[in-house]
Amino acid sequence: MAFPESGRPVDDVIGDLHAKRENDVKWKEGKAFGMIYDGGPTVHYMANRVQQFPLALIAVAATSSVFPALQALGTKGRLG
Repeated sequence: MAFPESGRPVDDVIGDLHAKRENDVKWKEGKAFGMIYDGGPTVHYMANRVQQFPLALIAVAATSSVFPALQALGTKGRLG
């Protein structure tokens, strides 16, 4: 299978991802008691900050062996 000459617009991809979640349980509204653990505002803040570090997502997807910090995060769950 060959890669296409050009990709889809980012906004289309994000829109599709949001649409796929429309039928997911409304956990932020408290509709998933016992199924979901909401880590709270500190975890939400951290998750949003990690999104600003795209290298982590790319490197983990490809290989972590050349990124010792990411390898430690994957095996120890922390960088330190």
